[in-house]
Amino acid sequence: MSHRSPSWLVGSLEDLNGVHGTLRRALITKVDDTGNQQLVNLQALKADSPQKVVRVLPHGFSSNPPINAEGIFKSLGGRSDRGMFIGGEHYQYRQKNLTSGAAVLYDQNGNIIYANMQNGIQISAKTGMVYVKPASGQNVYLGGTGSDGTYALVSTVSGPAINVLAKIG
Repeated sequence: MSHRSPSWLVGSLEDLNGVHGTLRRALITKVDDTGNQQLVNLQALKADSPQKVVRVLPHGFSSNPPINAEGIFKSLGGRSDRGMFIGGEHYQYRQKNLTSGAAVLYDQNGNIIYANMQNGIQISAKTGMVYVKPASGQNVYLGGTGSDGTYALVSTVSGPAINVLAKIG
């Protein structure tokens, strides 16, 4: 294999046009999120509409991307019936201008959980409410872990909460 390019990726794929042909950009036209694996129907090349393609998701994160979200369609062995889809980003909803190292979880309605490094974590509900559900019999602690200071039940207009405590001091 020739290594004429300074880029390891280009150099490693040089003279492997078959590999290049198995990768292409595609748009999601339908999502089936009911089974053990999420399946997507795609629009890739003009006459190429792969159906029921497995969308590869990382452990600990799942999403159901909107129609026309884009990503990469990979045909294992060059065969469309052995495809997988990676990605699912939609240009209209993507969060932009993030600080290097920051992370954001968002939906197409504008609800956002933003880990903004030294500025902490910001939760913004543009629609609906913010809902925290502890395990049965457990409390929600505001301002600490529940074992590192003094806490009091949060007062509401109807009286004290039954399992929400705030750190005092």
